[in-house]
Amino acid sequence: MPLRIPHQLFHGKIEIKDEISHVLQQIGYLLDMIGKRGSAYRKAANQIFKTTDDITKLTKEGRITEISGVGEKIGKIIEEIIENGKSEYYLKLINL
Repeated sequence: MPLRIPHQLFHGKIEIKDEISHVLQQIGYLLDMIGKRGSAYRKAANQIFKTTDDITKLTKEGRITEISGVGEKIGKIIEEIIENGKSEYYLKLINL
């Protein structure tokens, strides 16, 4: 999936793990654009994309950080996307 497709165009139309992966990729890209390091977000996005685990279940059980590359901060973003269908951090970055 191309990197710069607005989230509202695919929200609810693709699997949740693909949606999360895409948003994390976008965050990484946007951070790179403003001179910050986005590689951790891209790494987590790739791991989410490749996993066969149920992302929603892992998140609800508080085990999302068991996925390689997913730390506490990225885990909170994933939780927010699952619960609210959006990430405030991502929205903040696209409005800079």
